[in-house]
Amino acid sequence: MRPPEELDSVDWASLRHGMRADASNVPRIIRALYADDGRSARERVRSLWVLNCWAEVYSATLAAIPFLAHAAAHVPAVRAELIRWLADIADGRGPGSTERGDADAAVFDLVLAELPALLRFLEDPDPETRRAVVCLTPLASLVGEDVGKDVGDRLARRYEEDPDGMVRADALSALAALRRDVVRRWAAGAVTDPEPLVRERAAVLLLEEAGTPYPADLVEVLAEASAHAPPRDGLLSLLVVAGPSWLDEDRTRAYEGLRFTRVRALALRTFLRAWCGANHINHLDLWEPLRERSDLLVDGLHPTAEGHRALYEHLDALGR
Repeated sequence: MRPPEELDSVDWASLRHGMRADASNVPRIIRALYADDGRSARERVRSLWVLNCWAEVYSATLAAIPFLAHAAAHVPAVRAELIRWLADIADGRGPGSTERGDADAAVFDLVLAELPALLRFLEDPDPETRRAVVCLTPLASLVGEDVGKDVGDRLARRYEEDPDGMVRADALSALAALRRDVVRRWAAGAVTDPEPLVRERAAVLLLEEAGTPYPADLVEVLAEASAHAPPRDGLLSLLVVAGPSWLDEDRTRAYEGLRFTRVRALALRTFLRAWCGANHINHLDLWEPLRERSDLLVDGLHPTAEGHRALYEHLDALGR
């Protein structure tokens, strides 16, 4: 970890992030995390998008991670958001990644180095913080055998004792990542848990383990649990169906005999909205953000980088 007092010791102007070659604005973004300026945690953390936009990492990303870990440890208001950001940026960049580059390995190692100091927040009073730390815990197996065992035991307590259903469900998933035998030993019992979120997660884990053809009894458990799972920030915890985005049929091309038309896309949109409503599944309507904005589509169907940004902003607004 590095405190904000050391920000000026980094030559940020020689580094780059996703929006420009000069990363000299990064110290201001990091210092703002410590400021109590009335903005929500999500608003303060949103500016970090420049450090991993388009799922890429940059030289400024590597320099920023120790500072962000310090802010996560010392600023409770943004702790959950920052730990989740660190977990997200490390995800898929571990030793097992098939397309792992040098920058990916460096990012993963930097987050891994911060893990022991952040694990103490696994028992934080805030359930969102506990959930965020749970997302980091699968990395523990790479820190050392003793750390991995300790984290596994603490995750087991979260699963068994945490008062928050989502924390318990996430802890079950993390345990499965650390200890594959947990899928059979605990998930099998968890499908009858009183908490719908836990039943839902257990069914998913067991279905992944079983493979196709999926056992009908587990599919039924998943459907029932998802229908009864409480909303979380306006969205269901797991099952979310995204509808089609607007398309410019004058520019779309035929693909293997298929023709993408607005009438067909609207029919699909209507069907999905009705089906989701009937089955108590949340529906994400992606039609409006790109409506009549053909310039945000590469070929009339697929969004450009700016189009993806418009969809991101739409989803971010829905999640507030």
